Amino acid sequence: MRTAMSAGLVGVAVALAAVPSPNAVGAPLVAPSFTAEQAANGKSVYDLQCASCHGPNLSDGAYGPPLKGDGFVQRWGGQPMDALFLSVTTMPVGAPRSLPDETYADLLAYILQHNGVFAAAEPLPADPARLSAL
Repeated sequence: MRTAMSAGLVGVAVALAAVPSPNAVGAPLVAPSFTAEQAANGKSVYDLQCASCHGPNLSDGAYGPPLKGDGFVQRWGGQPMDALFLSVTTMPVGAPRSLPDETYADLLAYILQHNGVFAAAEPLPADPARLSAL
């Protein structure tokens, strides 16, 4: 069972991180990178701002779509990170764009971490223009 789960997480990470789709200017996308600190900050914000709709496990909320797992990967795998970033900025419901861009980048790092992407030394940028290549 653990092997199957590990293989599934590797598949999710590959689908999100090593996507073959080109970005808006036709260049191949590169794997996203984020720091462990960004993911930890993202968890804090997620717990306060997102869990009530998306659930404490990112996939068990009564009101928001899953932010991890097969459905999430089918929706977002192959998309540049700026598309996901812009989607995240439409939250929280009733107060879109109410958080700083750096906070949205932290949330995105937390979501990526829960989809099998590993933290690295390079932070995830909070600039949609830079995210378009990821």
